[in-house]
Amino acid sequence: MLNLKETRASKFYYNKLYHAFIDGNESILKYFHYNFHNPGDIVKRAEYVSSSYGSSIRQQISGMLEQYNVEIGCSEETVKNCRYLVSNNCMVVAGGQQPGLFTGPVFIIYKIMSVIKLSSFLSGLLKTRVIPVFWNASDDSNFSQIDRAFLFNNKLDEIRIGYPGIENERAAVQGTGEMENGRQETKRRFSDIVLGKDYILGKISEFMDMLPATDFTPSIKKLLEDSAGSGKYGKFGSISDNMAGVGLTPSIYFSRLVTRLFADSGLVIIDPAIDGLKKLGIDLVKKDIRDSDLIYELIHATGNDLEKEGYHSQLSRESHVLDFFMTFNGKRQKVKKLKFSTGSKMLFSIGTGDKKNSLMMEHEEFEDFITSNPEKLSFNVILRPLLQDSILPVVCTICGPGEAAYFAQIKGVYELLGTRQPVIYPRFSATVIENKLGKSFARSGITFDELELDKSEIIKRIVRTTGNTGYHEGLKDMEMNLKSGIAEIKQSLEKNNIDIGKAAEHAKSVISRELKSLENRIASETLLKDNIKTSDLQKIYENIFPRGQMQERMVNVFNYINKYDFAFLRELYDIIDPLSFTHKFIEIS
Repeated sequence: MLNLKETRASKFYYNKLYHAFIDGNESILKYFHYNFHNPGDIVKRAEYVSSSYGSSIRQQISGMLEQYNVEIGCSEETVKNCRYLVSNNCMVVAGGQQPGLFTGPVFIIYKIMSVIKLSSFLSGLLKTRVIPVFWNASDDSNFSQIDRAFLFNNKLDEIRIGYPGIENERAAVQGTGEMENGRQETKRRFSDIVLGKDYILGKISEFMDMLPATDFTPSIKKLLEDSAGSGKYGKFGSISDNMAGVGLTPSIYFSRLVTRLFADSGLVIIDPAIDGLKKLGIDLVKKDIRDSDLIYELIHATGNDLEKEGYHSQLSRESHVLDFFMTFNGKRQKVKKLKFSTGSKMLFSIGTGDKKNSLMMEHEEFEDFITSNPEKLSFNVILRPLLQDSILPVVCTICGPGEAAYFAQIKGVYELLGTRQPVIYPRFSATVIENKLGKSFARSGITFDELELDKSEIIKRIVRTTGNTGYHEGLKDMEMNLKSGIAEIKQSLEKNNIDIGKAAEHAKSVISRELKSLENRIASETLLKDNIKTSDLQKIYENIFPRGQMQERMVNVFNYINKYDFAFLRELYDIIDPLSFTHKFIEIS
């Protein structure tokens, strides 16, 4: 049985911007076209979509999605939803993520559930068909974001995937000096990485060895293996003819697994590598080329405005870099505008920027190249949502903290391109508290909200509950006496016209800092004497913040399915409230 409890502790909301967004603070909501707290705004968005989304695009995208979803083994409910898209009053709740290994961290599952739950709720609110669509971000190339899965068995266990030549590719990228988000990445799109069925089956075997044997383990194994089974994988991305249908990419395996996990929901999966889909974004790319300077100014100015209000700027776009990538020599490359001398023509470069390792073209030639090679396109965080909202009748987009921050900066870009954002809607966010962990909380006396505090403060609170508070009072008295003594000395010196500047205040600061350090050390050593409480505190932090991260961003969903069956997903879905946005603790009894 699952029970939800909420927390408003800021640590569980990732950053100040997202916390303010969840709370409905007007200082951040003004950066969005619609307020997700207001059902009237959702109705307004639906009316906007109905008036602006054409029937021609409905026919095209419906057919593409049906073909792709059938190929990955979808349910009949999904096929029906693909066909419903043709209807003029059908709308979409969208969400998306990179294709994590074995579905990746559990927050991806939470996001998919949020998409499905909200689409069901809005079908009633809007009295029309609203279908759930999940965007498989197969165009991304940050392989380190999808190459591992974690399980928690008294400690965090990890499994990783790779592919032949990956380390050589990473070394080559490092040599260019062009890193992605500070990471040494290969720049190979996920849709271009062929792992192969046998390789995936081998990794499934490793993964199953990590799971303790339960009554539910065989069902997990069957699901994972069925998702890697034989069948038409399709020709996606820039996979060559001789590789298409031979091996699985990480993104196709993710789609096959997710569509089976959520077969009853009618979830539709969209992959930008679907044949013909990127042709629908060519006009958007040409607008980006035309307006790139204005887009840069809008992003930069909005980022500055956010920072002035005490929030952070998520996007830091370079002025000469466009908002899409092109695949060149098998790698996803930035597209740059270059001028080698004053008065020379503008050139567009795909690659590192030098003439030897780049393609360089003038404007007209470059646009012709894009039109002839749309499959080489990849859209960045600015253009990707605009592409999504131009090809799908999106009423709401489910977002996490990073995506919400991106959308806060691109409202002006939507307006520049003559459109409006969908309703930006927060995903379900949660931390699982299993029965044994709940007992650790009870014995230690720690509350969920107290996890907001530094670990040292929690240790002191636990020690005080044991009655060992004498040292605490003694240190407080010592601090007061020492500071009082310094004040008396300063006063005496001033009477004799001796100025010691800020030395006295500095001395007080040092005393406070050192005594606090001493108190923390005493509390830690005292707690070590109590083996049970020490063990409980260790368990709490290892479970709630594995490797210092939020649990939902680390632990894989099969960690829980293996213990509680697939009923865990069904019961969790049933208790998710699409109108409740606070972080939840899921207590399992």
